Amino acid sequence: MALAAQQSLLDELMGKGRNAAKGEKVQKLRFDDPNVCKYMLVDFCPHDLFANTRQDLGACDKIHDFSLRQDYENSSRYGKLGYEDEYERYFKSLLSDVERRIKRGQERLRITQGDPNAENDPHSLKNETITKIKELEEKITTHVLKSECLGNDCRIDEAQQVLNECEEMREEKKKLELQLAEEQANANMNKAMEVCTVCGSFLIIGDIQSRLDEHNSGKQHAGYAKIKASLEEIIQRKNQMVEKERTRTTEKQETSNRKRDRSKSKDEKSKRHHSPSSNHQHHRDRNTKQRESSREKTDHHHHHHHHHRSSSRHENHSSSKERHSSPSINHRHHRR
Repeated sequence: MALAAQQSLLDELMGKGRNAAKGEKVQKLRFDDPNVCKYMLVDFCPHDLFANTRQDLGACDKIHDFSLRQDYENSSRYGKLGYEDEYERYFKSLLSDVERRIKRGQERLRITQGDPNAENDPHSLKNETITKIKELEEKITTHVLKSECLGNDCRIDEAQQVLNECEEMREEKKKLELQLAEEQANANMNKAMEVCTVCGSFLIIGDIQSRLDEHNSGKQHAGYAKIKASLEEIIQRKNQMVEKERTRTTEKQETSNRKRDRSKSKDEKSKRHHSPSSNHQHHRDRNTKQRESSREKTDHHHHHHHHHRSSSRHENHSSSKERHSSPSINHRHHRR
């Protein structure tokens, strides 16, 4: 057993390939190998805490290599493989066991120290015993008086029978008195005891400091204290990782929403710019402008042509008048 422990310690410090020959290829272990102790990867293995104590968990059958813990902590899968969850479950089960042991010890002390709320309270038992003793004393006194009366009446046989019953009651009274003394002694002894709320061991109240220090530094007390502290740290670390992951997810979602909103806004602008109704309106406005321009040109040409024709008619009319007036003049000239 001692040799195996030494070899395990050397493996932890120097690795499994410490005895390999020069040039010999040693297979590199991975932290996710099934043979690697996952408790050691998270923090420590509890099997090493209680060796050679009443709470000995036995030797761990997994590989302990602290270099693998560093590989695990540097891995991108750190905290995502469920090792911490398993660690938390196992360590909580160990603490549950010691908490049950603490409650049993406290209940035992309450019974022996006279808790009025506990069953079989020693004070109530003591009071019951005292009551029985007093009842017997009264009966014994009554029987003695009765025996005397019977003797005075010469009822010897009856008087002897009463005395025999009185003797039996005296024997029972002695037993009860011894029982009462024993109960009182146990109560006085146990009143000075208490239960350690860390490991469940019984302690003497007001014991010397050196003995208390020895208890606190012992494997059992120190082991459970280490388990409790490690469990609190692991739970806090896990909660921080969950909160960090939740924050990262929230930020990623917000970033995605902002990108989607910007893309949606761009699409809406693009649709408004290139929509068929807009193009149709644009073409319609352009066609309207072209028709108006063409109409203006046509009106201008028509007006110019009308003006030209009017001028021509006027000139022709004038020429005609001149032609009509010319024969008269010639006629007059001829008459002369």
